[in-house]
Amino acid sequence: METIITTSSSKNYPYVHALGATHAINYHDLNVFEQVMDITNQQGVDVSLDCVGRDNDILAASVLRYEGCMVELVKTLTPNNYQDAFTRGLSFHQLSLGSGHRYGAYGRNTIIKAGIAISAMLEEGQLNVPKLEIVNFKDIGGALIDMRNERTVGKIVAKLI
Repeated sequence: METIITTSSSKNYPYVHALGATHAINYHDLNVFEQVMDITNQQGVDVSLDCVGRDNDILAASVLRYEGCMVELVKTLTPNNYQDAFTRGLSFHQLSLGSGHRYGAYGRNTIIKAGIAISAMLEEGQLNVPKLEIVNFKDIGGALIDMRNERTVGKIVAKLI
């Protein structure tokens, strides 16, 4: 199976390959659409995942093959903005686990089930743990600026104590 991961810098290629990428694309230097189409022999991908936001959902939808599926993690899906979404038979899924707490026991159970599933995948080696950086409370502002400027790799956790 081919797994394509985009990144903001070619210096991140070893990291994304460690996450399981068979192909890495630096979206600042290369045309992602053209690269994906080249890798997939102009067919597109089965599944795309938008975990960036902004207009990345439009790109994620554009690289889908016929009957492809996109998962949106950051913003609200807007299928009317995705070229030929209906005639290409695309499907879209909005994942918003972060708001589950608003929906009582049902919402909490949804989050718990997702956590159990992810834990099982980690234990079975199906997921790689991303680089984790712990920052002190006084450094949160700088970390947020780095995130906004796309200068981070992996996950950042704030230590409050």
